[in-house]
Amino acid sequence: MPKIILQKLQNDKNIPEEIKKELSENGIETIKTKHYLFENENIKGFIDFNIKDESEGTKKLIKLIPILIDTIMSEKTLIIDEIDNSLHTLLLKNLINWFVKNSQKSQFIFTTHDLNILDKPEILRRDEIWFVSKNQKYEYSELYSLIEFNIRKDKNILKGLLKGEFGAIPIIDNMES
Repeated sequence: MPKIILQKLQNDKNIPEEIKKELSENGIETIKTKHYLFENENIKGFIDFNIKDESEGTKKLIKLIPILIDTIMSEKTLIIDEIDNSLHTLLLKNLINWFVKNSQKSQFIFTTHDLNILDKPEILRRDEIWFVSKNQKYEYSELYSLIEFNIRKDKNILKGLLKGEFGAIPIIDNMES
């Protein structure tokens, strides 16, 4: 757990001392989640899961949320490479949307291979979308913004990207040979 988050938790008077001690000693492994327990399609109760038994996406989300909150509260910039690893597309979209709605002066910079986030123009402005394309002749990467393309407001960015209209698509040799 990041030290700054641990310090904020230690200073929070609403958190019981035994939980603070456990977090301090064991970090995030202390966290337990609750899942529904079903019997014949009816909810029978709940069962506790240790965080180590959760999916990679759930673990990532539990680790990421305090960092995002701290970024917003301290008005910092957060940079995450390949944020989409282990996160469902809908979860990723909601996480980005939540950050945008709650952040005034903070910045969230991330890379992703999940192109589906481009189908919601209300989440990211065109000047916030950047592409990386490999120059095959000289073998270097080029970084450029969607804003550099003079496209209509109603243009489907996802479809255009998949058609190669903005570059930034992998060069796939014939895989059958």
